[in-house]
Amino acid sequence: MDRAVVIGGLVFLCAQFGVGAAAAAQSAPKATQQRRSPEFEKELANLYSRYDRAAWQSPEAVMAGLHSQNDDARLNALHLLGALDEDAYESMHGKNADWEGVADPWQSELRYVALGAGGPQDAIVAVQLRGLVLVAVAVPKDKVWERVAAFKCGSSAFGTKDSYGSANGGDPLGTTVDIGRFYDRGFERHELVLSVVDFPGSGARMYAIDDYVQHEAHFRLYGGELLRTIAFERRSRSCHDDGYSVRKVHDCSIHRRWFYPYGFGYTSSMAGALLVEAEGVAQSPGYDFPFQTDLEERNLKFRSCSTLKFNDETHQFEPFTPPEMPYGAGCAAFVGGEPARPPAVR
Repeated sequence: MDRAVVIGGLVFLCAQFGVGAAAAAQSAPKATQQRRSPEFEKELANLYSRYDRAAWQSPEAVMAGLHSQNDDARLNALHLLGALDEDAYESMHGKNADWEGVADPWQSELRYVALGAGGPQDAIVAVQLRGLVLVAVAVPKDKVWERVAAFKCGSSAFGTKDSYGSANGGDPLGTTVDIGRFYDRGFERHELVLSVVDFPGSGARMYAIDDYVQHEAHFRLYGGELLRTIAFERRSRSCHDDGYSVRKVHDCSIHRRWFYPYGFGYTSSMAGALLVEAEGVAQSPGYDFPFQTDLEERNLKFRSCSTLKFNDETHQFEPFTPPEMPYGAGCAAFVGGEPARPPAVR
């Protein structure tokens, strides 16, 4: 795979925003027996994944290798995370020569949490290499650990397109990798949430930085496999028809979705999550101030709300029309044209 394609913009035609969960959810991941490729494959948008296994001595040992001064130790740690050589090496520039060397992480993070149905804590390692974010999930197995999934995505040089994590997009790990909370039959559980951004462009060329689509994907562990339960277009921003327009103050169309799991979905007649959509127009002052999402989203208006239920057999959220809901719960809370902000997000 061409490294520029991973780090730069991708040719990806995003679906138009539609009403309801069917228009929002992305296609399901491949069956488990077909998912263990030793190479990265597209998961969705600018997110690539691999589900082959790799043995770890421990997550702490992988982290120590990442920050080792020894190139071989650092390269081995990156390989354990799932990185290919094209990800692990970067161009070095000296006074009299240029060469390729093993990349040094710009920042890294190790988190422990039980993903899915509870039990022993699993490990999530996230690392930023230049404009690339790598994420690996490992589970304890006997007295060692086993990597069960790895992800990589390009991180825009202009930062993230959402305001949580940092105000100016200076925290790629914090805005790409998150731990979400949900309820399973009344018990609090956790899941991995990944957010990635697609810009309009051709190959590695980016046409615009203030037009983009942000995608959100949720993952849980079931039977030792990390499975994607839902993916949707989280935020879309479009400010002009072509990428060559002169940047001046102009109006931008904003679409936003929130995925809101809650604790009522433990009976067959109740939904387990909401997908709420809002839209509106915000004024952008152009290049200098393109990512002020808090200011833009305060004027969004409710567009739609869909109820979802988790399918215990497919391990995915599906559209669902509940015959009953507790008073004041569900989509009834968002009708009437008010701004579509759930009382809590994840």
